[in-house]
Amino acid sequence: MKLIITLLAITPIFLFASEEAKHGTDIVARVINFAIFAGILYYLIAGKIKDFFSGRTKEIADKLSSVQEKVQETKELKQNATKKLEESSEEAKELIELAHKEANLQTEKLKENFASDIENLVKSYESKKEVLEKKMNTSVVDGVVEELFGKNGLTLESDDLIKIINKKVA
Repeated sequence: MKLIITLLAITPIFLFASEEAKHGTDIVARVINFAIFAGILYYLIAGKIKDFFSGRTKEIADKLSSVQEKVQETKELKQNATKKLEESSEEAKELIELAHKEANLQTEKLKENFASDIENLVKSYESKKEVLEKKMNTSVVDGVVEELFGKNGLTLESDDLIKIINKKVA
C-alpha cells in the first residue's frame, strides 16, 4: 500500500517535468504535488500523531482522575476530622461540666466538714469553759472556806453548817 502511494506521489514529478512548464505557470502542478506530499505525509505520520495525542489525552485523563480521587479522599478526611473535632468538643464540654459538678460537691463536703469541725470546736470550748468555771468556783469556795474555817477563822457548829448547806442547795 505504501509503495502505491509513493508511486502516485512520484508520478506528477515526471508528468510535469517538461520544458513547457517553464514558460507557463505551473501552479496547478505545484498544488497537486503539495496535495500528494501532504497525503503521503499524513499517511505516514497520522497514526503516530493520533497515538501520541490519544496517549497524551489518556495520561491527562488518568492524572485528572487521580487528582479527583485525592480531592475526594481529602474531603472525606476533612469530614472525618470535623466529626472528630465536634465529638472532642462535646466530650470536653461534658468533662468541664463534670469537673464543675465535682468541684461543687467537694466544696459542699468541705463546707459540711468545716461546719462540723467548727461546731465540735465550739462544743469543746464550751465544755472546757464549764470545767474551768467549776474549777474556779471550787477554788474560790475552797479559798473562802479556808479563810472562814481556817486556824483563826469562824467556828460553826454542825447544825449551823447543815442549815447553810440546805439554803445553798435549795
